[in-house]
Amino acid sequence: MARFTFFLNGKKIESLEDLRINYNPQEVLECFKRQSLQQWLKVNGLSKELETVQAISSGDDNVVSKQLMEIFQVSEKIKVDFMEKEKVQKELLSFSERKDFFQWLDHQTDSTQVMNLLQEQAKQGDASALLELGWCYEFGKILPKDVVTGVKCYKESAQKGNPEGEYIYACCLSTGIGIARDENQALIWWQKSAEQGNRYAMDVLSSLHCNQNKSSQSH
Repeated sequence: MARFTFFLNGKKIESLEDLRINYNPQEVLECFKRQSLQQWLKVNGLSKELETVQAISSGDDNVVSKQLMEIFQVSEKIKVDFMEKEKVQKELLSFSERKDFFQWLDHQTDSTQVMNLLQEQAKQGDASALLELGWCYEFGKILPKDVVTGVKCYKESAQKGNPEGEYIYACCLSTGIGIARDENQALIWWQKSAEQGNRYAMDVLSSLHCNQNKSSQSH
């Protein structure tokens, strides 16, 4: 029977030892999802590992990755690195205030890893990641300053229902920062954000309402 191989870290994997030495949690997870890992185990006669892998039922990528690392008995360093990445990832997507996010970034020892994680999550359509990526582009934090790209990130975040993204995108529309000015669209997005409890959007709408009342009374 022809032997089936796959690659990790650009290297051909032909044995369990190869797999352990070149183990990359993200790549192995993708192989698991594509069933190429299972096919490799089957063709190479690794029935015990195959049975255990096939028993994985979780839909959570981090849980699956941890189970796969246990099955293949990877080194403690790989496990520790994965746990650290998981910790950073959880913290990374927890911010609703730019100043808090930037302060957190300033204390990260590996800004490249953080930015790779952020861009990876944004590509997958995570609304919080898109918001934070927008901040980085607009203010040139770690990334080269690019206001237009930043506003595009805000728009995507807003379209996915992130209240902070909705608020900031509305502000950009209102002021014409990085996008053509459109007061009507700004009002729509402020309303969407306020409906989700964003206090800044509520304040803007309240201020607009007061100004309208004053204008009506003056006439």
